[in-house]
Amino acid sequence: MLEHIGLTVVDYSEIKEFYQDLLGFKLDYDFQISAELSEKMFGIEEKSRAYMLSKNGLKLELFVSRQKNMSDYNHLCFSIKDREAFIQKAKEKGYEYTVIKRDKSDLVFIKDKSNNIFEITK
Repeated sequence: MLEHIGLTVVDYSEIKEFYQDLLGFKLDYDFQISAELSEKMFGIEEKSRAYMLSKNGLKLELFVSRQKNMSDYNHLCFSIKDREAFIQKAKEKGYEYTVIKRDKSDLVFIKDKSNNIFEITK
């Protein structure tokens, strides 16, 4: 059973603006990670604050770090009923998104400002 998904964000404001306001997650609690513990767990020698958020049984553990993600294939996929309204809201908030037109169903991807990628389905 999946317990939670851990992601890195480079700016604390992303937690409210992207994860809470846009994706609809609720902040459950936050905690500090020492540089020593961070080094042992992830090989990153910096202290960090972590935030646990939840929505519909899915938990995200967000770490605030100065190290921005580079491009890769990692992504999370969310099913959102009114995808067009979601895209409009993301556009208004200045988030980068891509719509790939296809015959069967368009693909939609959005990035937070830390380069975490999210696929949005209907």
